[in-house]
Amino acid sequence: MDRVRRIATTLMKDNPGRFSTDYENNKKVIEEVSRFRSKQLKNKVVGYVTHYYKLESKEAPAPVEAVSEGEPPAAAEPAEAESGSSS
Repeated sequence: MDRVRRIATTLMKDNPGRFSTDYENNKKVIEEVSRFRSKQLKNKVVGYVTHYYKLESKEAPAPVEAVSEGEPPAAAEPAEAESGSSS
């Protein structure tokens, strides 16, 4: 597996922007930029590249609402008011 990962990362670094989440497209790109004696090794590398890009697309951060540090959450305000009035 280390060999597959090493080859795939080298190909991705040398050819940025040419790979995607599509297996067939990645297969064509790898056939253009390199030669493999082993069909099995080539398919493993293509599969690794495709899997990598699919994971990368899922990990895109979702927009998050900004909360200022000075403000307490809205739910905590009523609880503090109730506990302060019982003393």
